[in-house]
Amino acid sequence: MRTFRCHVKPFRHNDVSVWASMLPLHIHVIEIGENGMAAFVVAEIFEVTDPDRMAAYGKATAETLAKHGGKLLTANPGRAVEGDWAPNRLVILQFDNMDALETWYNSPEYQALVIERQASSRAQMIFVDGL
Repeated sequence: MRTFRCHVKPFRHNDVSVWASMLPLHIHVIEIGENGMAAFVVAEIFEVTDPDRMAAYGKATAETLAKHGGKLLTANPGRAVEGDWAPNRLVILQFDNMDALETWYNSPEYQALVIERQASSRAQMIFVDGL
């Protein structure tokens, strides 16, 4: 049996015509892994020092993600809402569970790409279990 969690992005506006123009609602669905807990990679890209090399890394990484069941959730700038953290690019990847994430990260295919990412950007990365 598969379990799904849904998150409706909140939006506040007093003009009803704005609400009507937004239909249908945008719903983000996150599939929970077999062990009941998805796992995520969260990376902040501070700077891309070689855009062509980084683009090649991104394309090759997408292929490894597909092979290991990973999904790219976002790779966009962040916007500070509280505090002053506003990443140039925040990347979030989702896997069914931490074992799948670590299998992808440690795979020979991806480890060959890590060198490319490190040579073409400055970044930091963490792994985190979902709820």
